[in-house]
Amino acid sequence: MPGSDFDGSSIRVLDLFCGGGGLSEGFLQAGYDVVAGVDVDEDFLATYEHNHEDALAIQADLSEIGPEEFFAEHPVDAGEIDVVIGGPPCKGFSIAGHRDPDDERNYLVGNFIDFVEFVEPAAFVMENVPGIKSMEGGDTLRAILEGFERAGYEKPAYETLNAADYGVPQNRRRVIFQGRRDGSIPTYPERTHGPSKQATLTGKQLEPYVTVEEALLERGADGDERPPIEALPNHEKTDHSAEMVERISEVEPGESLYESYGDSWRRLPRDEPSITIKENHNAPFVHPVEDRVGTVRECAILQSFPDDYVFQGAKSTQLKVVGNAVPPGLSKAIAEALAGDLAEMERSPAASAE
Repeated sequence: MPGSDFDGSSIRVLDLFCGGGGLSEGFLQAGYDVVAGVDVDEDFLATYEHNHEDALAIQADLSEIGPEEFFAEHPVDAGEIDVVIGGPPCKGFSIAGHRDPDDERNYLVGNFIDFVEFVEPAAFVMENVPGIKSMEGGDTLRAILEGFERAGYEKPAYETLNAADYGVPQNRRRVIFQGRRDGSIPTYPERTHGPSKQATLTGKQLEPYVTVEEALLERGADGDERPPIEALPNHEKTDHSAEMVERISEVEPGESLYESYGDSWRRLPRDEPSITIKENHNAPFVHPVEDRVGTVRECAILQSFPDDYVFQGAKSTQLKVVGNAVPPGLSKAIAEALAGDLAEMERSPAASAE
C-alpha cells in the first residue's frame, strides 16, 4: 500500500489476461504504476509491450500455471502488488470452486480469483461481458462472488457500466467486479456523459455523449486541433472491389450489408456513439460516410485509445486486439474511483495498524 503521502504512482498494479493493454492504459492515465501485463497470446502481448515500455510483458498460460509457480518463475513480487486487474475470458466456471484440468473451457475466471487470493491486494478489478450475470441461470455470478468472498474480500460488488457514459464514443457495456481487502463496499465511477446535456439526481451536470461525428468526422477540420486520422498509424484502408463498394453504398446508417452478421458490416450513424467495436471478421463496421469498412485506427479512436498507441502484427490481429480491449477511457474512470477507495483505506485505522 502507498505511504502516508498518498501518490497514485506508488500504487503497483498487476494486469492478468491483459490482451493489448486497454485496462492497463486507463490505469496508467490515472497515475498508477502498472508493473506487468500477463497474457497467453504473444500477438496481443506484442502490442502490450510496444506501448507499455515500463511494464513487463509476460507470456504465460494462467490456466496451466498457478500463482505460486508463476511468481517463482517471473520477476514480479506478489507482496508488492497493491491492485490486481484483468479481463479473463469467461468460458465456464466451476460452481463448487473446483476446476477440471480436462475441461477445455479452462475456467479462467476461477484462475483470476486464485491469483487474487494468493496476492491479497488492497483491491481488485475484474472486467467481463454482461452475459456472465445470467450464465447457468445466475449460478456463475453467485459462484464468482462467493469465490471472491473466500479469497478474503467480504463485500465483492459488480455493476454493468457503459463506456459511453464516461466519454468514450461507443456504446460498450461491461460488467465490472470489484473488491476491497478491508471489507468495505467498492466505489464505482459516477457518469460524466448522457444522451443529452442533463443533470443527475445528485445535481451533477452530464455532458452529451461523444458521437461518431465528433470522434471521426470532425478530426482535422477547421478549428479542430487533433491531427487528421490520415496522419495516424494503423489507418490502412481496405481495398474493396468495385462491386463491393457499390453494395456498401446502398447501406443506410444503422443498417447492415448482411443482416445475419449482426453488427458486422453495419454503417455507423454519425449522430450517436458507435456500436460496440468488435473484430467482426475484419469488418468491424461500415464507415459513416465513406463506402468502406472501418480501419484499425478508427476502431482505436472509438475505443478511446491515444493517437500514439500503435498496434502490432497483421491487420487481422490488430483488429482482434482493439476489439477485445477494455476502452482506456472506461478503465481510467474506474481507476480514478478506485484511487479514492485506496486513499480511504490508507487513512483508516486498520491500514495504519498493519
